[in-house]
Amino acid sequence: MNEQITHKGIVESSEGDRVVVLIEQTSACAACKSKSHCMAAESKVKKIEAYSDEHLSVGDAVTVYGSRRMAWKAVVLAYVLPFVILIGVAVILSFFVESEAVIGLTAIAALVPYFVILRLFSSRLNSQLVFYATKCR
Repeated sequence: MNEQITHKGIVESSEGDRVVVLIEQTSACAACKSKSHCMAAESKVKKIEAYSDEHLSVGDAVTVYGSRRMAWKAVVLAYVLPFVILIGVAVILSFFVESEAVIGLTAIAALVPYFVILRLFSSRLNSQLVFYATKCR
């Protein structure tokens, strides 16, 4: 199994060992030959901050890569844990509170401390969730 996630991109800006890379994120049907006749095809340009040991200039074609483990960690922190907190609080409150509106609003409010904690640890997370860029050869 490939342990890295890679994307091709173009360097938008470079400052020391940090670069901003533009990658084109496409939906599965965006590569279809019939996409010009279909409204479902979607394509977005994303900016990714990455580190590089090489000297990269604006306009260089690069490959951006990161580990699958890092990607899964980001998914768990951004989607899975908030979902578990939301559903957990809602289920627990449903035994004690009859108003669905109160249960829903309290469950959503329970996410505020979680995201505040994430924000407090953002510098540590930024050091763990890192992308790297190398010139395309």
